[in-house]
Amino acid sequence: MLRIVPELERSGDLAEHIAQRAMLGLGAELTPHARGLVARLGELGVEMWRAAADAYAERDPDAPKHIDELDDEVDRLHDELVDEIENKAIPRRVAIEMALVARFYERLGDHALHITERIARVQGP
Repeated sequence: MLRIVPELERSGDLAEHIAQRAMLGLGAELTPHARGLVARLGELGVEMWRAAADAYAERDPDAPKHIDELDDEVDRLHDELVDEIENKAIPRRVAIEMALVARFYERLGDHALHITERIARVQGP
């Protein structure tokens, strides 16, 4: 548990950073494709954290495999969003903020994966 708490704390900070940027209303200045990518990143983040919570509650040693697959999709979407921001006419401030949001979602996925990996190590084969 002591190794999981820092992952939770960092994840809470990342969620707060995402919420702060959401309140800026920058979505209107994004392309529809970029808005869709951000929405999908949010959906995957929720799915990963629900799976991580379930893995903890059930002490599921097999959870990292599923979450790793979701994390791969988050990484792909992160890269796609950064490419979209880089290649479209998006105001610089909005582009910077959205690149940060993409990075925050990517790190949230990593933290969920780390938690399930720790659970699996404790449960052992």
